[in-house]
Amino acid sequence: MNNKKLFALFLIGVSSISFLSGCNTNDGGNINYDLWDKSQNSLRKGNKKFDFYSINDFHGSTEYSPETYEPGINKLSSFLKERRELSQGNMFLFSAGDMWQGSADSNITKGELVVDWMNLIGFDSQTVGNHEFDWTIDRIKENTTKMNFPLLACNIVYKSNNENVEWTKPYTTYTRNGLRVGVVGAIGEGQEKDILADNVKEVKFNNPEQEVNKISKYLKDNGADVVVYVKHDSITSITETESQFVDVIFGGHTHTGEINSATNKGAKYDVPAVQAFSNGKDVGHIELNFNFSKKEISYGSVEFVDTRAFKLSSYVDDTETKNMYQGYLTNTINAIKNEVILKNSKEIAKEVIPNIYNQYAYRYFREFLDTERKYEILAVETNNARSKIPFGDVTFGDIYKALPFDNHLNLVKISGYNVKKLGSYSSSYFYVPLVGKNYQSYDFQPSVTDTNEYYILMIDFIAQKAPYCNYVEVIESYNNDEALPREILKRYLPDYPNNFIN
Repeated sequence: MNNKKLFALFLIGVSSISFLSGCNTNDGGNINYDLWDKSQNSLRKGNKKFDFYSINDFHGSTEYSPETYEPGINKLSSFLKERRELSQGNMFLFSAGDMWQGSADSNITKGELVVDWMNLIGFDSQTVGNHEFDWTIDRIKENTTKMNFPLLACNIVYKSNNENVEWTKPYTTYTRNGLRVGVVGAIGEGQEKDILADNVKEVKFNNPEQEVNKISKYLKDNGADVVVYVKHDSITSITETESQFVDVIFGGHTHTGEINSATNKGAKYDVPAVQAFSNGKDVGHIELNFNFSKKEISYGSVEFVDTRAFKLSSYVDDTETKNMYQGYLTNTINAIKNEVILKNSKEIAKEVIPNIYNQYAYRYFREFLDTERKYEILAVETNNARSKIPFGDVTFGDIYKALPFDNHLNLVKISGYNVKKLGSYSSSYFYVPLVGKNYQSYDFQPSVTDTNEYYILMIDFIAQKAPYCNYVEVIESYNNDEALPREILKRYLPDYPNNFIN
């Protein structure tokens, strides 16, 4: 540990007294065997290598997809089992969040398929990501009952009393081949804005810095050899102060590949940190060596293993995973996912899908929700799709992957003055029925009168988040499943492109 860390440990000591009080310490007050496996004490000798791996922003990418370089769970399992064997059992595997939401296979099972895979392959923990909230906190609680590993976040608190929620743990501990490892989880401060507002109306995400410092120091004071910090946020957001008591960091959320190590020019802090990309296309890896006699840490590889560089086809599917996955496909998924919606289609680009949805949403509104034409619609607004729709026969699974979120259609009222004001905030896609044209963000400049009121159709995710929620009045929220974006596309896409204005 460097002098800077030692000095910081001294400075924070007093503030952590209340957190430490009452712990059951042994061996001169240095080891708390409520945290560690005492039976492994005889293994605490020599110099040993340990491998720490992390997957982030998996988004339910269970299926092997060579076109998008997604290995899928059958091949990822083979890779991870191979790495565990090479590590001779000295391996840890973590998730940095956003594991469940994003594909037909996972969405249809509300994440249960991914949880079962994570159980099977032996994840040690999962940090909560913002998209874990997409199916409400109740679903998070339900999925945790099926998890053989803890769900972590030290900074999710109730707005009413600022106390930690009871459905996550702030940290967990492991003893493996004699090494005592503490794992602390956190979600990035302010990520509530990336979640449907109703789903997080009772909770908030505090700045995790103070909690991470307090917990990490507690773990070190009570016998931890190594503390791992797994945060659902970019590793570039982590401060030197936040990193001072931890030894390994994994990040996520931004779908970018990032590495921080002391050997990197311009490193922000002296702790190795890795953030892989998304969808299983990369796996974060940090190699750590621990000298038990000297109680010293040294590092080897600090990398994200680019699975896009694998010869994916050469990896044999893991039989155990394949059998589990096939059971889900046969019993639950295939009948829904494999329904062909549009035959022999050209590829539909990711940036075109929102324009298609907007036009179809307007048509659905007129045909089923406002048959008496009570409302004159100024515009239809949505945000981007998650992926393109490939050429060939388009299945409901393809639509699901492009529009995976359960965003319901809202009818909102807004003044002309605020329509103009919101133009500077918007990065959305618009369809204006009166002129039959598509617009993108700032190009949408309708002719409106400041004092008049207008009606816009938009998804609830936009209507409920700032700044929109300050300027629009929700007149109606259409919460039936038929009003979900993927269901609206499914209804009208069979006639594409003949029923679409480009």
